[in-house]
Amino acid sequence: MIKKKVVIRSLIRLAITDSHPSALLGIQSVLGEMDECEIVGTIGGSDDVIVFLEQFPCDLLIISYGATEEVMWRDIELDIIRRIHPNLKIVVLTSQEGINAVNLLRKKGVHCIVSKADHPENLVFAVRIAHAGGAYLSPTIAAISCTPSLNESEHVAGFTQRIDQRCHCWTGRSTKPLYNPG
Repeated sequence: MIKKKVVIRSLIRLAITDSHPSALLGIQSVLGEMDECEIVGTIGGSDDVIVFLEQFPCDLLIISYGATEEVMWRDIELDIIRRIHPNLKIVVLTSQEGINAVNLLRKKGVHCIVSKADHPENLVFAVRIAHAGGAYLSPTIAAISCTPSLNESEHVAGFTQRIDQRCHCWTGRSTKPLYNPG
């Protein structure tokens, strides 16, 4: 009698959050081809992520971490998600290309980070590796991670300079520095 070995693979139940509908469709398209994934749902707004996760249990969350304006909310959101769902695996898909953003994500327990500038297959790798409990940095993020990080005063000064540039663009006037590192 021949015994057949049966391998049962469990599906990776995942949710995707991004504030851009076209990005959501692109991510769904890439991950929809993975046999081992079940996309439980997509979340368009930041406010809905925590509520969604309470209603629809997931193994993994793909979260967009993009524009500077949403970074502060995403930081708070990551803290809340980590506290409520400590076993939830998280993959961050980001357009942030600064070492400080990468370091902040890693300090928050995010070990799989993919740049939106990298090939979509990197997202597939990140999902599989995150589900297995590993760490993955896409090529762009890995290259960033090799650069020296700024100290806190340089980071704040650079951030203040960017705010000043945006205020000048919006209003035509410059702002006074919010922080003087020297």
